[in-house]
Amino acid sequence: MADPFAKSKELFELARTHESCSNGMSATAVTHQAVQELLSTLEGGNGTSDARASWRRYLEASIAHLKELEPVAKHVFAWRGTLDRAYALAADGERAAGLGEPAVAADRLSGAAWACLKVCKAIEATTGPGSAGAATTTPWAWFSADTRGLFERATGAASRFIERAEKLKARRPPAGAASGTGASSGTGAFDMSGMAAALPAAGPGPAGAAPSSSPAGRSPGAGPAGPGRALDPGELGVLRRTSRIQGRVFLPWAPADATAHFDGPPKSFVDRDGALELSAPQRARFKAWRRATDLFKRPTVLAGERPSAYSVTQELVGTCSFLSSLCAGAEFERRTGKRIISAAIYPQDAAGRPVLSPSGRYAVRLQLNGVWRCVVIDDFLPADASGRVLCSRSNNEGELWVSLLEKAFLKVVGSYAFAGSTSSKDLHVLTGWLPETWRASRKGFDPTHAWNRLLGGHRCGDVLASLGTSELSKAQEESLGLVSGHAYAVLDVAEVPPAAAPEPLRRAAAARAAASPGGSAGSSAVRVMKIKNPWGRRRFRGRLAFERREVWTPALCSALRVGDADMASAVDNGVFWATWEEVLEYFPDIYLSWQPSLLPHRAVRHGCWPLASPGPRKDNHSFMYCPQYRVQLDGADGAGAGSGRGQVVWMLVTRHVTAIETDKQEAFPTDASGQYVPRGRSAAAAADAGGPAAERAFMALHVFAAEGTIDEAGSHASTAGVAGGVGFSSVHSPAAAAADGDGAGAGAARSGAGVACSSGALAGERVFFPADAKVRGMYSNSPYLLTRVELAPGSGEQLLTLALSQLERTADVDYTLSVFASCPVSLAPVPQTLSQFAPVASGAWGPGTDGGRSSSGRFFENPQFCLEVAAEDDVQLTLNGPSSQSIGMRVFKGADGARVTSFRTEEAFAPKFFGKCFVTCIARALPPGKYTVVVATWDQGVHARFNLIASGSRAAPRLTPL
Repeated sequence: MADPFAKSKELFELARTHESCSNGMSATAVTHQAVQELLSTLEGGNGTSDARASWRRYLEASIAHLKELEPVAKHVFAWRGTLDRAYALAADGERAAGLGEPAVAADRLSGAAWACLKVCKAIEATTGPGSAGAATTTPWAWFSADTRGLFERATGAASRFIERAEKLKARRPPAGAASGTGASSGTGAFDMSGMAAALPAAGPGPAGAAPSSSPAGRSPGAGPAGPGRALDPGELGVLRRTSRIQGRVFLPWAPADATAHFDGPPKSFVDRDGALELSAPQRARFKAWRRATDLFKRPTVLAGERPSAYSVTQELVGTCSFLSSLCAGAEFERRTGKRIISAAIYPQDAAGRPVLSPSGRYAVRLQLNGVWRCVVIDDFLPADASGRVLCSRSNNEGELWVSLLEKAFLKVVGSYAFAGSTSSKDLHVLTGWLPETWRASRKGFDPTHAWNRLLGGHRCGDVLASLGTSELSKAQEESLGLVSGHAYAVLDVAEVPPAAAPEPLRRAAAARAAASPGGSAGSSAVRVMKIKNPWGRRRFRGRLAFERREVWTPALCSALRVGDADMASAVDNGVFWATWEEVLEYFPDIYLSWQPSLLPHRAVRHGCWPLASPGPRKDNHSFMYCPQYRVQLDGADGAGAGSGRGQVVWMLVTRHVTAIETDKQEAFPTDASGQYVPRGRSAAAAADAGGPAAERAFMALHVFAAEGTIDEAGSHASTAGVAGGVGFSSVHSPAAAAADGDGAGAGAARSGAGVACSSGALAGERVFFPADAKVRGMYSNSPYLLTRVELAPGSGEQLLTLALSQLERTADVDYTLSVFASCPVSLAPVPQTLSQFAPVASGAWGPGTDGGRSSSGRFFENPQFCLEVAAEDDVQLTLNGPSSQSIGMRVFKGADGARVTSFRTEEAFAPKFFGKCFVTCIARALPPGKYTVVVATWDQGVHARFNLIASGSRAAPRLTPL
């Protein structure tokens, strides 16, 4: 009969073998396994009574032995962890060196060396100087091989790390490193292999497949977790350049940042970037920078399990938008249990809660310039003579999360002297959620549709919201209890059933429902929002003010979960309720942030639009030279498949910012010709738009698709400044002049050579004409442009072309384009269609060559050119002229390249005949031969210069004036 204790005996013998070799860690692990096996056997009642009694005694002895081993094992395990973090920190330093930041690299390698030396000192202090494992006490003797190996690894690594750090300290940054400029398609003078290794694939892939340990389930790098394409050298160049923000370096986040930086002597860390500049109100009361651990008796990063929106208090710094973001995010954490705000702070415990750093060093994970980046801060806070902190804080004594997050955010901005932003932008920095802006004053705004989206998103935990007040007079501020141009956080969104609503509000809701087309019984509910002033005081005196005790009936208190309205009225904590109608009247700027996991598939591209790239400075008439991207959607596999609804696609353009942006208004209204026309307050913004030219780039994203592809669309920009400002306008190119009887529309084909002619408006291909866009973007110099489309129901592959454009190019622009979709999606640049260019043919319309359009009777007096194609090829013709004129061209064959004098000559193909200052077409598979091109203006008698450009896919055609 088999011995039921054989397995236990085998494991105990293996444990003794490890002990005899002084491998205490292995011995401990195997002993644990043996004890569990023996317990299982004894509980099963196996074996004779004598054997069971004997093994029980052995079990008791083994457990006692484990109690001797485990304290030592914990020490060794901790040393191993410290050494592993040191290696990770050193790897991070090498990554910084690869980015051309030797000072940062040396700092991190020095930290790694210090951690190794800490292990050595701890081993010597425990086991005896110089012995590293030769302690005579029995438990330590069993671990001598482990400690000796760790000691040797630590001393060797410390020596290597110190030597490497000294070499880096002696090395100067390569030329151009400080400016952060460089070619868009290269990596400059830096070795980018470090960054390439640190950043995961940029997509495509599922957006929510990251480990749960990262905030909101996101990957800690540049793109989604899982398989996908690697970043190309041009993209790495973009991320390298824009790692330097406001003169400080913020490297892309790496897993080591979460664990490897916090070992050090107590209160030893001082931020090498220096103290932040203070605001004027802070300077008036400032006494000294003091460590948080010195300011408070019992400091803690987080006082409870979750942060509280009610504890956030703004002090002396214009960060109301950022603090509103903290309030909205903190309330979301309390409601859903998902860490999206507190998870940004490191170090953390095993449960993901931020904890105190003994050394005073903290790392904050922020979404900056297209990727998650590491912002390192120390725990010094500005304080007055009495020890009161002069920055935003928690009203829980000693709780630091508010002050630490604000300091990290303002380190990126560059100063505590910050004039404000918008909460959707700030929430994107904190959480990576997608920013969207609603303006209640904008023409076409639908309050009911907006409410339904907001309420549904709030109930599902998919949206965070904040509000901005309009410009108010002092008298209005006093009477309403509001602050002009101020940000407020939305804590709750709810509908009160008519039976629970006060009579005045019930009547107003019923009247609204009666006036709404197709109103339902449910639409008569009273729509309300719970709102917080980040000041922590000064509440809105609206219809639901707590002072109106007659409004707060028991039914209303129960419906809104308000415990004691009388007590609430006695304490002004800045929290109040308002109706949706009041929000639209007094808080016209509504800032939303949407959870990216709503759309589980993501693709990302990082790019640069150099000022020196081909094409005109203003592209409102032509997208020929604009960056364009092909979006491919697999509609057969996604959330909309088989549901009767189309797939949903959201596209976010993030313009990379490397300097402080002005807090002036960022959007200008536009006239029909695409020129921005500053009016009112925005005129001052146009005159005083400080900062680098790239930060003043007015950009838009346009979507091109096949007819009938898009069901619903919207385009949004996140504005700067929390106050209401001017609205956004689409820039529409003027309608092309109506073609005369001989003209042809875009994409039409004529008889003759049977050549297919395209204006480039095909989905997934390169596009040229703004008027062909199915979704016209809104020009803004906001760093974030969001465009949403819902595709028509259908299965299989669907294609879109995305075109970036600028009102006027003034500088190089680095950007990130992210596409989020409900189905698998891929994103790829659309190259210039035909790259073999002939020399530009320049000419002019003048006396005797100004015949005008074909119906004028003088058409053939216009300039003519011979187009010679050596072999069958795709050929593109492009005509550029003055911005004030409609121009066009026609192409004839049969004249053997000679001048054409009659319409009896057969046309080879028909380009789009007339367009404002620009017209182009592609002739597919054009047969070899000589063709005659006639270029014309719409009106006769126009005298102006033009350029005619011909290009082919295989060889450059020839253009000769006739």
